[in-house]
Amino acid sequence: ETMLFIFHHLFSIYFWSEGLRYDCGQRYALYLIGNELSGTFLVLRWMLSQCGMKSSILYAVNGTVFTLVFMLVRVVPIPAIIRSTLLYSPLQEPWKIDP
Repeated sequence: ETMLFIFHHLFSIYFWSEGLRYDCGQRYALYLIGNELSGTFLVLRWMLSQCGMKSSILYAVNGTVFTLVFMLVRVVPIPAIIRSTLLYSPLQEPWKIDP
């Protein structure tokens, strides 16, 4: 699990830099990075649960905020991402490699 975690982040860094270098894929990378915003509230939920605070108001508020953020940053943009992919496919233009 630790090696998978390390490789995941190394590949993410590599492909992010390649996307910037070749001007390809930034819209997808930004969408995926934005998805991480909801993870903050998921971790807070776990921490509150571990502290025995499942019946607290903070736990309920955090759950509500998590749901709203999850919907706003993960679900709502999906049609725009699909539309962008269909209209401006990264495969429409041949790959350009700098000399």
